[in-house]
Amino acid sequence: MNWIRSGMGLAIAALVAAGCSTPKTTLTVGDINLRTSKAVLEADRAAGGDCPTRRIASTEIVQAPSVVVTPVRPDTIGMTSTPESMHPIGFGGMAGGGPDSKHIERWTVDRCGTSAKYLVTFGSDGRGGTSITVKPE
Repeated sequence: MNWIRSGMGLAIAALVAAGCSTPKTTLTVGDINLRTSKAVLEADRAAGGDCPTRRIASTEIVQAPSVVVTPVRPDTIGMTSTPESMHPIGFGGMAGGGPDSKHIERWTVDRCGTSAKYLVTFGSDGRGGTSITVKPE
């Protein structure tokens, strides 16, 4: 089948021409994702009373970082592998990010059937790592 004549081919061609890609809902991976989930759920426990069940319902990028780098396995370039060094976000000491680079995501918690939204700001901790700040929205 000719891709250009098919509906799928036209849709793909239109997306490529427009520079579109599938939207990401979070840039966190590995250790950063675990630390963020824990921080958001702890903030919600402090704010949300006696609900026995909480879960992260959704995430979305509110403000993208100024630089996002492609993740590279540190051991392939002579570095020691650590979970912090594996995340693909261009800040917090990662190549190209710089100390002023940050990004913001909205994390939504399902708290016993009720949604609670939190703004999570990621930036440099000043020591080559990533700071995570969680505030209710």
